[in-house]
Amino acid sequence: MLAKVKEDNFYVYLHKKKDKDKVSNMEDWELAIEFYWPHDRFALGWDYIAPDRTFQYSTIKLYLLFITFTLDY
Repeated sequence: MLAKVKEDNFYVYLHKKKDKDKVSNMEDWELAIEFYWPHDRFALGWDYIAPDRTFQYSTIKLYLLFITFTLDY
């Protein structure tokens, strides 16, 4: 677990490295929890980005007012 302050925002970064013996796609993931000041970002919703030729992973973002959860798998 890694916690940092990025400019004026605070975020927590969690990840699991891929085990070479496992084949499942969910074995390699990253989760970022970002906290924003309400005047910087105040959103409610979600976003899904599918894998393509450039990036071989999916991204799900969940916006809960001034907190953003980002899951890359």
